Amino acid sequence: MTSPATNHQPPTTALNISVLEVAYGAVTAVAGVSLTAAAGEVTCIMGRNGVGKTTLLRAIMGQHKTRAGVVELSGREITRLPAHDRARAGIALVPQGREIFPRLTVRENLEVAFSARGRREAGAIDEVMGMFPILKQFAKRMGGDLSGGQQQQLAIARALVGKPSVLLLDEPTEGIQPNIIDEIGAVLRRLAAERGLAVVLVEQYVAFVRETGHRFYAMDRGRIVASGTTAELTDEVVARHLNV
Repeated sequence: MTSPATNHQPPTTALNISVLEVAYGAVTAVAGVSLTAAAGEVTCIMGRNGVGKTTLLRAIMGQHKTRAGVVELSGREITRLPAHDRARAGIALVPQGREIFPRLTVRENLEVAFSARGRREAGAIDEVMGMFPILKQFAKRMGGDLSGGQQQQLAIARALVGKPSVLLLDEPTEGIQPNIIDEIGAVLRRLAAERGLAVVLVEQYVAFVRETGHRFYAMDRGRIVASGTTAELTDEVVARHLNV
């Protein structure tokens, strides 16, 4: 497997996290995390279960209150903005478990996404359906009748309807069949390359990270313990920080 080609020009920072801390009572879940995600790149956050990856992602989205630190979106500090304002500013989250609406059709699930950005854009739904042809085929099917892989594609498409500048994904390959994983990876790489989207994903599937990602951050006990390009994600790094 080969890593995606890198741009010779310095990438523009879309998301900057500085010394972020999140706590549940006396328990610190995220302990002074700093990272950047560049426009046009896929940034992967890795780590064993329970090390704070999902909490970090939800804190970036504004769904968890932070105890300290700074969140910047394209140079604008958004640390105190609530989640709905962060969505309107350009951050979208595809949560673990997908959280689609099972009793709405595929198209209706996509229509709901317009409320997050507070505006409707003509052609946006047809555009995302073009990225995932199965959704166009099943546009009138109930979300709950889709397979797990199809639901994941729907969840990603719903996040893209609002045309975010930063796309957060939590375990997008979990429980997904290999051919759908390949499709998702191809879409994410294309979004980064063609739209200049900053993609940030929490992922434990090392092969997917190496194939799809540009940079990685490994977490342990709420802290960043290793980082670099995906070319630097060696078997030694995986054994030390990621294997159970």
